[in-house]
Amino acid sequence: KSELLTRLAEAYIKLSDNTEARILLKQALTVAQQIDNSDSKGEALTDIAEAQANLKRWGDALYTTKQCPSHNCRVESLSKVLTVYAELKNPDLKEQSNKFRI
Repeated sequence: KSELLTRLAEAYIKLSDNTEARILLKQALTVAQQIDNSDSKGEALTDIAEAQANLKRWGDALYTTKQCPSHNCRVESLSKVLTVYAELKNPDLKEQSNKFRI
């Protein structure tokens, strides 16, 4: 359910409906916090933090990252958030990273 809410939020971001995206991400965070499996929880929280960064909700992304159940989760989450930040500051980075994706 958390993954579905996050994907819906990402779709709203692409449609520039940031209000609805924030609502869905808040719901996704609530659901993710209830996940028992550490790996699944970490994956969900990392995806949510990245989507929050795409909305420029840096405080929310940091809060979500702090909910990560492991050090690796926090590192991956911060990595994704900082990548979003760097790409927003320098759009050429995003274009370059898209060239290397298969």
